[in-house]
Amino acid sequence: MIGGIYTGLFTPTEAAGVGATLIFLMAIVKRKLTWKILLASLLEATRVSVMVLFLVAGANIFSYFLALSTIPMKVSAWIIGLGVSKYLILTIIVFIYLLLGCFLDAISMMILTLPVIFPVILNLGFDPIWFGVVCVLMMGAGLITPPMGLCVFTVASIAKDAPLEEVFKGALPFLIAILFITFLITLYPQIALFLPSLMGR
Repeated sequence: MIGGIYTGLFTPTEAAGVGATLIFLMAIVKRKLTWKILLASLLEATRVSVMVLFLVAGANIFSYFLALSTIPMKVSAWIIGLGVSKYLILTIIVFIYLLLGCFLDAISMMILTLPVIFPVILNLGFDPIWFGVVCVLMMGAGLITPPMGLCVFTVASIAKDAPLEEVFKGALPFLIAILFITFLITLYPQIALFLPSLMGR
């Protein structure tokens, strides 16, 4: 899947379909797939998909409210006018993404913030590909952060015997790892830029 994405054979969305198809074929070859298991899997997939779509729909309604209130634009304008170190501004932007990720899905965050924040990042001299990696990391961190971690609610709905608080505690090490990686690639941007620099050669 990673090789197919990197070589341009298919997009990340198509890679998910390729991975699901390969797992499906492996289950058939190993004779571990029965009609009962297949039906149960389809019903569970439908239930989880509907739940996630309702959560995303709610997040989109909230993002529409934020767009009408112009809160993201005002925050971005405030960041530009600070006149301080670019790394301090980056820290504030990272914190904003982490905060927004607690309430919004990734697409809503990008639509609301990037039109204003991206030019600021370019003017500060940061690499746009590197900032894209930072955005993805922060959006992922926000999706597992209380109080409205979308991914955490999804996991909690699947693991019915685990309370929501336990799922949040289980996600804490991953949140710490994401923040550490963000700090690391800020110190050494070439970690995030090495593979992209090889593309097109």
